[in-house]
Amino acid sequence: MTRYDLLLLSCTLLGWVSPMRAMQDVQNASSGNQVRVFLNVSAKDGSPVAIEKSQLNVFIDKQPAQVIGLQPAKDEPLTFAVVVDISKSDAGGADALKRAVVQVFQSLSSSQHKGYLVVFNDLLAVSRAPVQAQDVQKMLDGVKFGGGTAVYDAVERICTQELSRTKNPTLPRRAIILISDGEDNASHITRKKAEEIAEEQGVSVFSLQTRSSLAGPGGEQFLKDLSHNSGGQYINGKDVTEAVLPAVAAIDGQWALSLTPPQNRDHGLHSLTIKTSQKNIRLSAPPHIVVQ
Repeated sequence: MTRYDLLLLSCTLLGWVSPMRAMQDVQNASSGNQVRVFLNVSAKDGSPVAIEKSQLNVFIDKQPAQVIGLQPAKDEPLTFAVVVDISKSDAGGADALKRAVVQVFQSLSSSQHKGYLVVFNDLLAVSRAPVQAQDVQKMLDGVKFGGGTAVYDAVERICTQELSRTKNPTLPRRAIILISDGEDNASHITRKKAEEIAEEQGVSVFSLQTRSSLAGPGGEQFLKDLSHNSGGQYINGKDVTEAVLPAVAAIDGQWALSLTPPQNRDHGLHSLTIKTSQKNIRLSAPPHIVVQ
């Protein structure tokens, strides 16, 4: 894998960013007392839908927050990581999984976007720099499936390093495309901690569930919770390649919400509640945000 410029790393708590440090990273905003949140809004079938600013009521720490703006995020630069489960449990679907990864990069490649390729089992390999879509297949040809699964560690590692607020101070729109069955038997952190870190770092997670031999309800629920609580979306299909187009549509369908908090805050995590009067939709947003 090294000849394809992948760096092999042990899935220990590499580069841990504690909640205290995460609180010190200020949400990117166009003015001093504004925060921005990325939302996913979909119909019950998962397809993207439009939403109006007038249909939203937003609360920070249970106090009303002023909605300054709401606009589609599709044209904003996107920094993303395609994070792929190559554990033994997913070996049976390796070919379809690799095709799905190539399709994701082909669909998201643009002059504004940059993406990392990450593969993991109980170890982690991450491209040292963003990769081009035409190089992804060659990189995947060197990947062998096997070993255990440390999906919680993989989420933590990417959120606190390649996609962290600190590394991307002028790029607030950051996302993980996670391709996995969601099961974990090798992580050093809990699923709750993985969810909290994605939330603290402001990374949206779009999960494509694979159909491995060991897939169970616990893995599926983790992917659903992680996606919903990060402003992303969970996508399921009979074959993982069928989930690619809906996932790309969900990413393109993100909304950027700009808020003024009810009062000045001190770089901390604060509860966020978003209510909408629009019927028959699903709205995914972080339950907490970093407020300056």
